[in-house]
Amino acid sequence: MARGSKPFVVEKSGLLLCEGEDEVNFFNAWFQELKITNVQVVAYNGKTKLAATLHDLPKVSGFDRVEFIAITRDADDDAAAALRSLESAVEKSAVAAKKPKLFVLPGEDRQGALETLWLSSLIEHTYAKCVDSF
Repeated sequence: MARGSKPFVVEKSGLLLCEGEDEVNFFNAWFQELKITNVQVVAYNGKTKLAATLHDLPKVSGFDRVEFIAITRDADDDAAAALRSLESAVEKSAVAAKKPKLFVLPGEDRQGALETLWLSSLIEHTYAKCVDSF
């Protein structure tokens, strides 16, 4: 779980684990806008690497200060399967004791990803037609 040349260290009381760097950038910007400062957003670098990330996480310096964990994953074509995959990875990990909150995006058993959720939030805006055209 190294980031670049520095080892990864838990620095905040909350962790949000998400699939990739695009999600990290999105959530960091959103949390900054909302003035949420107690959540560290971390990429697990693809759904196939979540189990390994959860296995290694308790070994990371600072993990003892974590009070809550949330994990996001894209639904892709099957939201129920994505949720089962998240649940399975958590159940087999040492972080299960922290009872992570699981979020399959875009939510409500819909297909898609974080981008689907974000775009659906723009439908009512006057510039939605411009986004569609683009």
